[in-house]
Amino acid sequence: MDRRMFSGQAGLNYSFNLSDDRELVDAPAGTAKLSPTGFIVLSVVLGFIMTFGFLNNFVVLLLFCKFKKLRTPVNMLLLNISVSDMLVCLFGTTLSFASSIRGKWLLGRSGCSWYGFINSCFGIVSLISLVILSYDRYSTLTVYNKRGPDYRKPLLAVGGSWLYSLFWTVPPYWAGAAMA
Repeated sequence: MDRRMFSGQAGLNYSFNLSDDRELVDAPAGTAKLSPTGFIVLSVVLGFIMTFGFLNNFVVLLLFCKFKKLRTPVNMLLLNISVSDMLVCLFGTTLSFASSIRGKWLLGRSGCSWYGFINSCFGIVSLISLVILSYDRYSTLTVYNKRGPDYRKPLLAVGGSWLYSLFWTVPPYWAGAAMA
């Protein structure tokens, strides 16, 4: 069995060559493009995810802004998750959607680096926010807090989740952009 079939580089070369309309280099044996029907199905699914994901998270943002009662420390973490998910729908899923409609990756190597950066960055923000939210719920259930709501910690947590995400996603993006 050919080792290159399982290497990430072979699949990456295959994807890049499809986007650049070049001949396939190091394409794994038996690798084929998705059928036209497959791309249609994928486009429909991504269209629903993009549209409803954006709209639902946008409604959350509007409700948070409209109703002061919702502006609690815990809801700030939920809002952070919603904003990062909305940004994935706006900047990440749209690229997949457009590429699926055309049946190939549209933006070449630099677009691939951008796509990886956006999805990784916003995904890490959501995950870290969920971790912080879990810890907050744990500490609320186990430690009795007599004071009123404290917005300092959630604001630090939200900012920290974005900084942490950028710390892990910017260097690979710069490395990929330098190679493009």
